Amino acid sequence: MPRARAGTDLNNVQSVGQNLAWGILWGLSGSAAYSVAAFLVYLIGGHRAFDSRGVSLFQTVAFYFLAGGVVGVLLGLMRPTLKHTWGTVLAGVLCSVVIWMGVFAMLEGPAHIGRFESLATLILSVTLGPACALSARRQLG
Repeated sequence: MPRARAGTDLNNVQSVGQNLAWGILWGLSGSAAYSVAAFLVYLIGGHRAFDSRGVSLFQTVAFYFLAGGVVGVLLGLMRPTLKHTWGTVLAGVLCSVVIWMGVFAMLEGPAHIGRFESLATLILSVTLGPACALSARRQLG
C-alpha cells in the first residue's frame, strides 16, 4: 500500500502551530462533507426537514463547522500521540463525543439533549470512535 502524502502523514509531527493547522484542516474537511449531506437533505425535504427539529440549514452547517473546528483542534493537539495505539484510541473517543453530540443536537434539536442522547453518545464514542480512528490511522500511515 502506498504511503500517504507528507501533509496527511500521522507520523509527520511538526510544531504545535503546524499540528493545529493539520488537525483543523481534517476537522473542517469532515465539516464540509457533513454540510454536503445537509444540503442534500434540504434539496430533498426543503426547510421542513430542519424546521421540524427546531433548526435551520444555516444553523446546522454552522454547527458542523464549529464541531469540525473543535475536532480539528483536538486532533492537532493530539497529533504527537497518534503514532501510538493508545493515542489514536483516545483521540477517536474524544473526537467521537463531539461528533455524536452534534448528531443528536441536529436530530433532536439542541434543547432536547437528555440522558438517552448522552448515554448513546458515550456508548457510540467508546465503541465506534476507536475503530474509526484506528482504521484512519492504517490508511494514513
